[in-house]
Amino acid sequence: MNERPNETSLLLMEPPYEVFTPLPVSWRRTPVPPKGTALVWNTGLTEDAARDYDVVRHRPFGVPVFVLLPEPDAIHAILPLLSALPALRIRALLPYNRLTDISSLRRLLAEPPRHLGTTVANYLTWRGLIPAPLYSDLVTLFQCTRDMRSVSHLAQRLYVSRRTLGRRFAEFGIPVPSHWLQFSRLVHAAIMLQAEQASVFRTAVQLGYPDGFTLSNQMFRLLDVRPTAVRKHLGWEWVVESWICTEVRRSGFDPRRYRKQMLPYLRDGDATSGIR
Repeated sequence: MNERPNETSLLLMEPPYEVFTPLPVSWRRTPVPPKGTALVWNTGLTEDAARDYDVVRHRPFGVPVFVLLPEPDAIHAILPLLSALPALRIRALLPYNRLTDISSLRRLLAEPPRHLGTTVANYLTWRGLIPAPLYSDLVTLFQCTRDMRSVSHLAQRLYVSRRTLGRRFAEFGIPVPSHWLQFSRLVHAAIMLQAEQASVFRTAVQLGYPDGFTLSNQMFRLLDVRPTAVRKHLGWEWVVESWICTEVRRSGFDPRRYRKQMLPYLRDGDATSGIR
């Protein structure tokens, strides 16, 4: 069922992506957003641009945003807003009539980035979790995941020894290379399951797992979900945030260096929560 809402400018898309839901007055500030949730900003219905912009900008990490333009004869009203949109890190800027069909937005939500390695590395840089000296290394890792089967292969691709690579990551207080390799595989797996509708077995084999059962267990261990949930809850952003949450729990990121970026995941009673 498709429905064109006309009462609010900020809308949510949530599984099973059949209708839009008006965003509540109080945004749900959960550490990891509800899996597969996306935010749609219909600027043609905006009455208070500054308020809407603030709500979108302060959304929880991992919620992609689609911005819909107003009708052509009303575009002049939001021209000052357009220059500020890059700071919102939106998924897509769309013509006004795209809101009439939620299925098209659902397809866009499942669509992978054109340059996956750069996009994910940029996202993690924006999150403050990738130091500049390691940016190109992680772009290479994501781009070459399907061809790499071990950290040794990664080290060879980066023209360093495995020990040197490990020391480089440890120096900056981020997860060890093997964790990044596992994470990269799971991001690729999520994209194959969502956009390509690949079977779990085919996905597993192409990414170097012996079988679908192994992939499912690895996904559950690192993301706390199974492949069926990944296929149902679209988007790659929440996959990234779920992994960050896992790494925070096992101290993969140095809590002293990255505390501000990790703050949404630091719960009362955690060993890292008292760090200043």
